[in-house]
Amino acid sequence: MKLNLKVTPSLIKQYKKLLISDWSEKTLPNILSLADKFFINCDLPPGFTPSIEAKSQLSKMNVASFPPHLINYLQAFTAQLNGIPSLPKKMPKRRSPLKIEHARLILEISYNFTFPIFAENRNDINSLGGEIGFLRDIQSLLFLLTTEYVLPVLQKEQMTEELNLITLILLSHCLIAWHDNPAHQNHLLYVLFENLGFYELARERLYTAFKLTSPFEHEYMTKVQAYWTALIDAKRFDEAEEFLLRVLRHSPEEHFEELKEIIQLNFELHYQ
Repeated sequence: MKLNLKVTPSLIKQYKKLLISDWSEKTLPNILSLADKFFINCDLPPGFTPSIEAKSQLSKMNVASFPPHLINYLQAFTAQLNGIPSLPKKMPKRRSPLKIEHARLILEISYNFTFPIFAENRNDINSLGGEIGFLRDIQSLLFLLTTEYVLPVLQKEQMTEELNLITLILLSHCLIAWHDNPAHQNHLLYVLFENLGFYELARERLYTAFKLTSPFEHEYMTKVQAYWTALIDAKRFDEAEEFLLRVLRHSPEEHFEELKEIIQLNFELHYQ
């Protein structure tokens, strides 16, 4: 059967409001609330409603819950990270009120990413239909907020099991949900690896995202500036200059002035 996703003008309005707001850790509850409203509006089959009971089942997840081909793909893809994070067989019982709050947040975030993954692999659900784009929009915003505000907290609090769980789930989301948009997929992977501290791997993903973007697409210069900035942050000024000159040679004339300004800025930063 096909699981039909439905959206209303009210949900779209709420999403746009969140999108243009100043993001912070306080934005997380709002996007999770929006996701809940969206799932409820879709009249999901039993077992896929965003209830506390359904979310709590994630605490019983183990590596067998993931399709074997996904595990193999993740292992190959993350070889540079010394293998994928170890998915805990059981989530620990946290005693600190703060850690309990963080753990519950991770389970709720996990639900919103694993729902489509596991729904599409159930015997009685063979595809998703309807407003899949809106689902991806919500998940992208949740992805960015999670990597920016949640991962650092888990690292600081040394909540290894929760960190490993959400890292694997975010990787799974990138590889499955965005397989048809590799440029965006690699951008999300860049954000994830950057926040995990894998800076070299993050830059590689950012460069791949740039290479997969046509010079005639509206986000092309955004990708150029993002990769150039990553090189500057790493103090790779010569490499950054070579990159900009290559881009200049292969870019439409409409980008020339902006690229020249960036090249000039690169020179000033290098020799200041």
